[in-house]
Amino acid sequence: MGDVLGMGVAEAAIDTDAFGTFAGDVPRVGTPTEVAIAKARAGMQLLGLDIGLASEGSIGPDPVSGLIMRDTEFVVLVD
Repeated sequence: MGDVLGMGVAEAAIDTDAFGTFAGDVPRVGTPTEVAIAKARAGMQLLGLDIGLASEGSIGPDPVSGLIMRDTEFVVLVD
């Protein structure tokens, strides 16, 4: 993929639990999109990069059936 886009992916050593946990021990502050952007910006700052990629998940009851849990992943690219 790096050959096509001319870029690669580097993992930033960030404690993402600081942005909120699934169990709710640490509450998420903001929407999933806002938190994903904050994670990307934190990685950009840590690695000294101008572009960042991050995700945030949101798990809850399925709004249609209410019988199953649904996971929605929000992925952002911050430039």
